[in-house]
Amino acid sequence: MWPRRCPSSPPPTTTGATGASPRVPSSPSRSIRRVDNGSSCLDAMTGSHEFAVNVLGEHHRDLAALFARHGADRFDGIDGTDAHTFGHWPGSHDGPPLLAGANAAYRCTTVDSVPAGDHHLVIGRLTAVVTRERAEPPLVWYRRAFVTTGDLHQ
Repeated sequence: MWPRRCPSSPPPTTTGATGASPRVPSSPSRSIRRVDNGSSCLDAMTGSHEFAVNVLGEHHRDLAALFARHGADRFDGIDGTDAHTFGHWPGSHDGPPLLAGANAAYRCTTVDSVPAGDHHLVIGRLTAVVTRERAEPPLVWYRRAFVTTGDLHQ
C-alpha cells in the first residue's frame, strides 16, 4: 500500500492505493509504484513530491481491500484500531502516512513519473525505513485475492 501526502493548496490531502512493490536496483535505493491510468489516485500519485510504501501483514486484509477499491474514499471509515491507524514518521510531523502495525514502511522522494502503457510508473528514492521487531506474514496479491505467504503453502 502506498498512501502519501499530496501537496495542494491548503490543506494538503492524503490519498492512497494498494499495489505491488518492485524495487529498482540502483544506488541510492529506489522503488517503483505502478498506478493504473484509470485510478482515482493517478493525479495525486504522479503529482506528489513523496510517498510511502507500507508493507502490510495478515491483519491488514480489510484495509488492503479498502485501498484497492476504485473510487473509494480510502481514509473514510478508518476505525482507529491498531491495524487501521496512521501516524507520523519518527522525528517528523508531516509527510506521507505511516501505518501503525505495518511490517515495514519505506518513505520515498519522488524522482520521476513515466507513462507506461495503461499505467504510470512512479519512481522514488528511499529516504527512510521503519521496521517492526516482530513482523507477521506479509500480505500479497495472488490469484485475485489478498493472501499471506503462509496461505500459499496450503
